Amino acid sequence: MMFEMRRERHSYSSIRRVDREKWVPEEIWVDAEVLVRKDGLRLICLGKVAGRTGKSFRYVKHVVAFDFWADRCHEGGTVTGTYIVTADLRYGQKLGGNAWPIERLEIEAIATDIDLGLRAWPIPQADVSIPIGAVHFDFRSPPSREYRLALGTPLALRDAPASTRWLTHTVRHRVAGGLYGPYTYLECPSLVRDDGVQLVRIPTMERLRGGSDDYNYVKPDVSFFFEAERHLGSIVTDTWEVRLDPPYRDGFSPAKRDKLGAAKCAQVVRNIEEALYAWTPERYETEEEKVPVNRVVFLDPP
Repeated sequence: MMFEMRRERHSYSSIRRVDREKWVPEEIWVDAEVLVRKDGLRLICLGKVAGRTGKSFRYVKHVVAFDFWADRCHEGGTVTGTYIVTADLRYGQKLGGNAWPIERLEIEAIATDIDLGLRAWPIPQADVSIPIGAVHFDFRSPPSREYRLALGTPLALRDAPASTRWLTHTVRHRVAGGLYGPYTYLECPSLVRDDGVQLVRIPTMERLRGGSDDYNYVKPDVSFFFEAERHLGSIVTDTWEVRLDPPYRDGFSPAKRDKLGAAKCAQVVRNIEEALYAWTPERYETEEEKVPVNRVVFLDPP
């Protein structure tokens, strides 16, 4: 069935802080984009909501209605070909004639509607070359019930094969301070190229919370730490997002870049890009082997 785009006024409930200890409910009205299908399905985009990642949507079909969040951007704003959809549903919340939790077949039908709607949603011109591959769903109301499912498959858009010059190794890497005390050594996965360039992946507590891992770029004339990520929460995406000079790290700073010069800086970036296209860390090996890498995006290129 074909969809039609409309623009309508809709509202959602929020809370506003009026002083240090008092919060009051409020109704916020927005000029919403609405995707409409002839069978009664309506996906209403309510936009960004404070305190949440992604955009807020409302699913409406006949007597079933609820809000959900959809996101396909990494923390730095990089658009990926992977969507993650989450809906926090209250135990006993009415979904038409039934109350949550509902049967999985009903959830699968709702997920199919949302999947088709997100794929039909107009893509901004800047992102038109990044089609949607897989859409992951998490309908939850812990601890009573949680449904996870995925529709679609990851798309392989990059024709060039990964470089075979990189070999996988495990190295002992010294980590100082923090939760590890004065210092300790971690067993870290690494890639080493035939000319000696090495990338070491250093798992961090941020990764456990859905954030980035640290990487150590090692070469005789330059060494530094950078951050890289290809996850939305626990979901693997098709895109690496890289920050070469992250805060509070001994990163690829302007001083190091000036010392190397523009040509060598460009070579460093190419080395990292080549390695990340070839990387399959053992911690996520099974999952990442199923998701091809289509892009490596640098947030702060030299």
